[in-house]
Amino acid sequence: MNTSLNDYLNYTKAERKGIYLLTFLFFTGIAIYFSLPSLIMDRTAADLKIDQVSHTFKPHDNKSRSEEKGKLIPDTLSDNKNGKEKRYYNSNDHKSGFRDHKKLAVAERKKSNVKNYSYKNKSYQNKSFQGNTYPKKSYKKWSPELKPFDFNPNTISKDELLKMNVSYAIINTLDKYRNKGGQFKTKKDLKKIYTMTDSIYQILQPFIQLPESVAKSTFTKPKSISTISFYDINTATAEELQGLKGIGPVLSKRIIKFRDKLGGFHSIDQIKSTYGLEDSVYQNILPFLQLSKTITEININKADFNELNSHPYISFQLAKVIINYRDQHGQFTDVNELQNIKILSAEKFKEIEPYLSVN
Repeated sequence: MNTSLNDYLNYTKAERKGIYLLTFLFFTGIAIYFSLPSLIMDRTAADLKIDQVSHTFKPHDNKSRSEEKGKLIPDTLSDNKNGKEKRYYNSNDHKSGFRDHKKLAVAERKKSNVKNYSYKNKSYQNKSFQGNTYPKKSYKKWSPELKPFDFNPNTISKDELLKMNVSYAIINTLDKYRNKGGQFKTKKDLKKIYTMTDSIYQILQPFIQLPESVAKSTFTKPKSISTISFYDINTATAEELQGLKGIGPVLSKRIIKFRDKLGGFHSIDQIKSTYGLEDSVYQNILPFLQLSKTITEININKADFNELNSHPYISFQLAKVIINYRDQHGQFTDVNELQNIKILSAEKFKEIEPYLSVN
């Protein structure tokens, strides 16, 4: 018996959730059933009270219902005994409910407040405000009357200009123009002063001690005879090299720097190796270049590694091999002995040979 009863009372998780949901719905339905009539009665009672208030203030006459449509009836219990003005609303508006009645009353109060607003016992709405109009006055900019006398704008002083009642702006501008080297050659040149207006110029013009115009010079400059200049690339300075077409400050300095590292140029073609020098520029300046054999030589019997390596044509490896060969075989008796070094090609030897010596 106990076993069978336990079988009936044991439920799965899903079955228990279903029982809980049905129980919740059951009690919720009971609560709605008992509370709904009271809510309906409260709403009906409120509507009845609104109808009673509306019919209380409805005028009693023998007019038909259609004639009374749109008739205004009071919305308050106040009358004219206390000097208060009655406010009205449409008799049919009570059918729209309590909220519409309240909105209408608020709107009527706003209208009444605007209507009753007064200024010195006169209606604000009926009072036409007219602002005071003032006639426009014509103001003329004050300027001192000029008292001109004969003057030369190139030599006149500030004090003399002040005596003529010339403005400070014109005086300062004229003085700055003269200090910068400006000069007035004709009367119209005074208009170069940007603070000089046409009206002031017309007053001063008869007193300016300058000619109306200057005759153009008929002198013609004689044509200069062109002279050809040549430049020694081993002795010319950077400023002198800038006289060559296409050689500016940068290129001229690079040529001098490259020449100093080499110890001088042994041929004009070497200048082409200057960094940034284009072949077209080289071809243009080539006819104006000269060469003097002033070369600084390196004594390969006394030079150390750093001195050899500093030369643009001698690499790090070649300088090291020359030092090792000298240490193994002793002093060089002739520069041509360098051709015994295997890594030194004939072309490379021809390039460095002018800069080497054994004495």
